Amino acid sequence: MDAKRFSKAVLIEIDNSGVPGYQSLIDWSKYEGMDNAKAISLLSQRTELEFPAGSQYKYSNSGAVLIASAMERLTGKSYA
Repeated sequence: MDAKRFSKAVLIEIDNSGVPGYQSLIDWSKYEGMDNAKAISLLSQRTELEFPAGSQYKYSNSGAVLIASAMERLTGKSYA
């Protein structure tokens, strides 16, 4: 994932970061399950946020994926 695309997202305020929900990016005709790596791969295809960070609130499961992935990277342990 190109972190620069989402650099304005604050981890603690992920639901008003503008990061899109990965579910809207799934090609359901080719769906074979989802995990954090696949969700991040989908998110990395986006070039823009849904809205400027901090300007709105919109729950997104992408927030949980990003937080879990950040925890894994920081701790070196799986969050699965």
